[in-house]
Amino acid sequence: MMKPCPISAVLFVTAVLVVAAPIQAAVLFYDGFETEDGHGTSGSTEGFNGWFLQGSNQAPSIHFGDSDMDGQYANTQGWALAGGSGHSDWRNAAGIGNGLTPGLEYTLSWKWKVNVGNANSYGNGFGFENARASMGVKVDQGGGISVLNFADPDDNDVLCFGGCGIINETEGVFDMKIVMNETDTTFFVNNIERHSSPTNGVWGNAFTSATGIRGFFGGGQENGGYFDEIMLTDSTPNLANAWRNDGSGDWNADSNWNTLAAPNSSEAGAVFGDAISSNQTVFTNSDVNVSDVRFDNANSYVIAGGGKVNVNGDFSVAAGSHQFQTAVQVNNNSTADVAAGSTLTFNNSLDLQGNTLDKTGDGEMALNNKLATTGGAVNLLGGTISGSGTIGGSVSNSAGTTAPGNSPGILTIDGDYTQGAGGTLAIEIQGTTPGDQYDRLIVNGQANLAGTLDVSLTDFTPSNGDTFDILDFSSVSGNFDTLNLPNDFSWDVTTGILTVGSGGPGLPGDFNNNGVVDAADYTLWQDGLNSGTYTQADYLVWKNNFGNSSGGGSSAAVPEPTCWMMLVIGLATFVGRRLQAARG
Repeated sequence: MMKPCPISAVLFVTAVLVVAAPIQAAVLFYDGFETEDGHGTSGSTEGFNGWFLQGSNQAPSIHFGDSDMDGQYANTQGWALAGGSGHSDWRNAAGIGNGLTPGLEYTLSWKWKVNVGNANSYGNGFGFENARASMGVKVDQGGGISVLNFADPDDNDVLCFGGCGIINETEGVFDMKIVMNETDTTFFVNNIERHSSPTNGVWGNAFTSATGIRGFFGGGQENGGYFDEIMLTDSTPNLANAWRNDGSGDWNADSNWNTLAAPNSSEAGAVFGDAISSNQTVFTNSDVNVSDVRFDNANSYVIAGGGKVNVNGDFSVAAGSHQFQTAVQVNNNSTADVAAGSTLTFNNSLDLQGNTLDKTGDGEMALNNKLATTGGAVNLLGGTISGSGTIGGSVSNSAGTTAPGNSPGILTIDGDYTQGAGGTLAIEIQGTTPGDQYDRLIVNGQANLAGTLDVSLTDFTPSNGDTFDILDFSSVSGNFDTLNLPNDFSWDVTTGILTVGSGGPGLPGDFNNNGVVDAADYTLWQDGLNSGTYTQADYLVWKNNFGNSSGGGSSAAVPEPTCWMMLVIGLATFVGRRLQAARG
């Protein structure tokens, strides 16, 4: 019998990323030459944000006011930068003084204005220190034209003429980028690949030999131009982006993420890790897209706001209890893996878009609003599903625990509920009011039962005759294999109701109160059935508890009467009644 149920409704100074393992992209160094990067409004860069000169030459100075550059920038013009043999070494360890980490990929990028005022920038450039990988301006000896020069790790000078946009005494602004991993070094100008070569050569292994970044400036009176937005990034592909702000903030603010780029694409992951030292809220008032979401902090992240988080991959919780207050949509088959002792809570709608969500791990996933599966399904493969919401499809529990409520509460399943031999339905009872004082599972489809029913009392002593409607369904198939019930409780699978005192004050199904549920109790039930003392439901109580004996509040696996036993009982009853008739 179904009953109605309410549904609950910055940029930063030189930094080495501090993470346990390289599971996410990371900005290792950034300098925009602004005051927040450690610089004043004028003067030398030397001694700020890790910059130093090799020798006594004048360091690049801070300037501002150029319409092509963003705010302050490093001005590297002037003969004072000239080194003894033509190079002034402007260097920065940039967090990689001990070499780059094998297996990762790094990107060095910067904004460069060359030939300022149509003055030749010959002999100037920027790149990886001690790795030979750099880009600079060089005069083609044959034609006397300034061209872009790629100095690659094989000690080759590869010239790019007009196609790279840098020609003699023509002012221009370029976005430069060098991407280096263990096998290849690739050079980009304005995000267009211009050259690639193996990462080896004159230094033996340029990748692990890199000790930082370096600007070099030619001798004489040639100027190096303007440099800005210098950034070194661990750009290893397919690594997630991590929240870096020890505080609450806007998901869409680039400075809150360690790549300085807020994740918002189907290929971008979002990691909420060890940045926070207390519970914090990350909010988004617009829809965002991510490949997957990972939580890993004993402090709680709350994802909130008026926007929706679209997830194309999986959820994982390695540590802590975290929650979505914003709506979530899952666009593919997905896994929610929650570690033991951790919780992932959805307090707003979770729309599976017809996909399957596998719950794995020994932790808990709570659903406190509408989970709209739109034809999808939830598979409980480990841990616990709880909450006081509605799951808009079918649920299969093969190896976990279904625990309605957050403490007592009502969990509704719009489709079928199937519990296998390894599954458990856990019911908590604190009083006689469903939802408020005891748990209820409502299944709007068919309940297919096996496994364990585990009922516990919390600070409550029931009275004889109390009933608890813990399971509602449109139809039922099978029954629980194991009943862990408080003493004097009986279970009726046909109604989904627990009753206190069914079968007398002792063991459920022990109609003769001799401390064991056996064939003699069946005979009493049969005799009492005709007189109205017992009902058909009492037979199921006897059957489900057959073989149990008093001495504890819970039972082991419930043995069912064998066919042989049922035949013996039937024959004994038939013979007994024939004898009674003969004597009468």
